[in-house]
Amino acid sequence: MSNNTNIEEDAIDKTIAKFEAFALKHLKEILTIAPPIIGLSIFLSYFVKQGFYPSFDILQFSSLLIFAFIIGAILILSIASALAAPGFIYKSILLSHDKSKKKLRIHFINPDESEDRIQMFFVYRILIFYPILFGGLLNWLAVFSFSDHYMPIFFTIPLFISLIFCAISSQFLEFQASSIFALFLTLLIAVLMSNFSILTIILVAKEAIFNAGNDIAQSAVILIGSIFISLVISISCIAVLGGIRYLLYACIIFSAVILFYGGVLTSFPSKFINMLSLGNYTATSLVLTKDFCEIKNFPVEINEKCELTDAHIIWSLGDHTLARVESKAGGTYRFQIQNKYIRAIVRKNSKSDNIKN
Repeated sequence: MSNNTNIEEDAIDKTIAKFEAFALKHLKEILTIAPPIIGLSIFLSYFVKQGFYPSFDILQFSSLLIFAFIIGAILILSIASALAAPGFIYKSILLSHDKSKKKLRIHFINPDESEDRIQMFFVYRILIFYPILFGGLLNWLAVFSFSDHYMPIFFTIPLFISLIFCAISSQFLEFQASSIFALFLTLLIAVLMSNFSILTIILVAKEAIFNAGNDIAQSAVILIGSIFISLVISISCIAVLGGIRYLLYACIIFSAVILFYGGVLTSFPSKFINMLSLGNYTATSLVLTKDFCEIKNFPVEINEKCELTDAHIIWSLGDHTLARVESKAGGTYRFQIQNKYIRAIVRKNSKSDNIKN
């Protein structure tokens, strides 16, 4: 059994070492090529989804592509940091305490030495998985059942979880007082950070949750998501035992997977285009020139002010603007208009007009 474990660990270490060696060797080329390519893929995914390609070469706007890459990278790394935070806490507090580390090394870090893998999984559940999981479940319950008093409960849950599992550890793992105190601090901060991470990810993926249906369906989705994220965080805490590198790589991969299945990565191109006001928004008014209004047989109604109202702007950068409008006579029309015929695009401010600078 130990030989198989060593082979698996060696394979992972070799894979990581090869990846890092390749990245360092070609770092300059990667930093030069990767950001524009990834940024371009973000725009291309939006173009494909909308079924068009702009009338200019998007590659000319390298700064725009790099900016898209940076925003996407920040999104993934921020979620990865949230997932990694509990693991750092275990590494910084519990595993830095000599007596705790010695105790854990017998039952957990080197289970083959104790010849007791059942005990290893018991320690894993007591010290990591159950506290993170129960903390997430109580946090979910507080969100839906005690929303009026949520903030005090949010900070009380880690304390409650820490006391319970410290008592269990003292009874079954025979932790000494100093080890119990280190475990208490670890669980207190780790569960707090774990619940904060779960909330952060749920807020980021809130649009996908709202699309789940009624309140019961949304509650079920959040419950399943909380359990899944708790499991991911628990695995990340295990990964830190192999070193910080394992934790970082694991969390980045988990972050990308969570954001993808949460619909965040798939909707990111549309949101990014909207954020830059390049498209994917509804214009209150599309004010046109008189020359364009004199065109006959235009299928969409233009009012006496020579404007189109409630036009969904798909793309506006370049020589043409691509838009979609619902006709009063019925049907939806998609059209492309030269920007020289557009006098102004009026977009309603999403923020309150009462905000004072």
